[in-house]
Amino acid sequence: DNGVDFTVYQTERVGVYTVEEIVIPPWELVKLDSEISKEDSEYNWILIGGIHVNTWVKKIVDGRMMPDDGAPVDWFTQDAGYKMYSDPFGFGNRIVVVAGRTGTDTQKAVRMLIEYIINFK
Repeated sequence: DNGVDFTVYQTERVGVYTVEEIVIPPWELVKLDSEISKEDSEYNWILIGGIHVNTWVKKIVDGRMMPDDGAPVDWFTQDAGYKMYSDPFGFGNRIVVVAGRTGTDTQKAVRMLIEYIINFK
């Protein structure tokens, strides 16, 4: 009575395509920083640990690369947490650094990231 009546017509055939889902076992994605190679640059990375335990984080700090939010290069020495870097090495990927000043602070930062992911909507 108060609605609109309409009919949908298909005017041309939509092309057919398939989507191939590539399944990579998680154990192939989790690596030590010393195991990361150029081939891994197609993936986004989560680097855990500061400059003393992660060679890639040391390269970021030594290269004076700031995170996307403009925080200082060595932000994790003041506050534990995580920061996003968009293509810091020119590989075309994004990197999240999860770090703190000490091992305990880094564990706190990991928990913060997990909590964020759980509550992300």
